[in-house]
Amino acid sequence: MMQRNHRYEGQLPEEPGKSQRRRLFVWIAAGALLVIALGAVAVALLRTPGKRPPIVNLGVVAAKRYLTEYHTDREKLADPAAVALGERLMKEPFEIEADITLSSDDLPAELGLPLTRLILGVDIKYDMRDLGAKLRVLGMEYFSEYLIEDEVVVRVPSGAYGMPLDVPESTDLSQSMGLEQRAMSFAPLMTEDEDFYGRIADMAAQVVPEDATVIEEVSDTQASGEKVIQTALDEAAMQSVLAGMGELLEEDAALRARAEEIFARTAAYYNLDQKTLKQWLQSVADGLALADDFELCWRVYERQGSYVGLDVRVTNTGQATEWRMRTELQGSESREAFSLAVNGKTVQSAEYTVTYRSGGMAVDGTFTPDATNTIKIKADLNLKPDRNEYPLTGTVEIEGPILSEKPVKLSADINARIRMGEELTALKDDSDWNDVYGEQWEPLEIPLKDLILPRM
Repeated sequence: MMQRNHRYEGQLPEEPGKSQRRRLFVWIAAGALLVIALGAVAVALLRTPGKRPPIVNLGVVAAKRYLTEYHTDREKLADPAAVALGERLMKEPFEIEADITLSSDDLPAELGLPLTRLILGVDIKYDMRDLGAKLRVLGMEYFSEYLIEDEVVVRVPSGAYGMPLDVPESTDLSQSMGLEQRAMSFAPLMTEDEDFYGRIADMAAQVVPEDATVIEEVSDTQASGEKVIQTALDEAAMQSVLAGMGELLEEDAALRARAEEIFARTAAYYNLDQKTLKQWLQSVADGLALADDFELCWRVYERQGSYVGLDVRVTNTGQATEWRMRTELQGSESREAFSLAVNGKTVQSAEYTVTYRSGGMAVDGTFTPDATNTIKIKADLNLKPDRNEYPLTGTVEIEGPILSEKPVKLSADINARIRMGEELTALKDDSDWNDVYGEQWEPLEIPLKDLILPRM
C-alpha cells in the first residue's frame, strides 16, 4: 500500500469518504499523454483556486514538482543577462561571430601540420527565415551549413549540396518566425499553444490510477533517508488511461478539434494506419497499438525534503529504453547527471557540475557520447551585455577523442560577440552569406563527415 506521509500529500484531496517510425511512434504517442500529465498538478491547483481539485496521482505530483523546481531554481541562480539572451535567441533575429584559438601539443600529430596553435572562427546567423553557420580556419571559410525552409544545404570548396528534411504536412516554413517556433515546426507532436498542453495535462492527471504509485525507502546506506516514488502503467492500465482521456476530450469540442489536428499531422508524418485520433484510441482499446509487454514507468527520488532525480522507462516489443536524470543544488552549484540506456546498456551519459555566478558560469564534468569514449570538459564563460550586443569570453579545456579515436588535450580561448535586433541584414542580402542562394545544389548523398573531412 502507498504510504501516507509524503511532503506534498496535504495538497491532494482525500479519497471519497475520508475527507522505426511506427514502433517509435507507439511509445511516443502512448507515452506523450502520460508525460504531459507530469505537468498537470500545478496547473490544476493554481488555475482553480477555491475549488476542490480532482483526485490526482502522487507520482504525477512528484514528477511535476521535480521538473518545475529544477528549471525555476537554476533560472534564479543564472545571471539575468544570460536568461534574457536565451529568450531573445529563441524569438529574435541574431548573428554570432566567435573567434576560437585552439592550443595543444597534440595538434601536429592529429592534423599533420607543424602547428600547436590553430585559429578558428564560428559564425551563426538567423534572420527569422533562414539559419546559417560557418566554420573558418586560419581566416578562410572552410565549411558552411544552412537551413533554408525545409532543406539543409552544405557548402564546401567542392560545391554546394542540398538535402530536404521531413516536415509535417501543411507546415509553412516560408513565414517569418522565431528560432524556437521554427524548430517546433519540424516536430508534429509539438504546438506553441501552451494552454492546449495544460488542459490535456489536467485531463491526464485525473485518469492516472492513484494506486499505480508506491513509495519506498531506499535501503542503500549511501542514500540514507532517500525515498523513491514509483508509478508504473502496463498495457491494460495504459488502455484505461487513454480511454479516460478520450471520454474527457468528448466533453470539450474545441480541445478535441485541436488534438485531432495535431494527431493528423503526426499520423501523416509517421505513416500510421490510423489517420484520426479516434481511430488510434480505438486501436489502443482493441489491443492493437501497444505490445503485450508495454510498460511506462517513472520514478522520482526525494532526499531530505528535496527532489533529486527522475527516471523514465518505456518497454515495448522487447526493448526497454530508460532516461535517468540526477540533479542536486548546493549553494550556487548544481550537480547533474544524465544517461540514456537501451536494454540495460548505457548508450550516452553526462556528469558535471555547473557553478553559477554574476556575469558568468563554470562547468566541469565528463560526457560519454557512446559506450567506449569519454570526454572531459572544463569551461569558464563570461557574458557582459550592452543593449543589443552580448560580448562573450571564456576558456574551455577538453580531454578525449575529439579529432580522432586517440585522446588529445585541447585548450580553447573564446572571444565572441552576439548581436540581436530587427536591423540585422537578412542572409539573402548579406554578401558574406548569400553566395549559396545563387548556386546549384547537388543532392547530398555523401556522408556529411566525408564532406567536412574528406577521406584520403
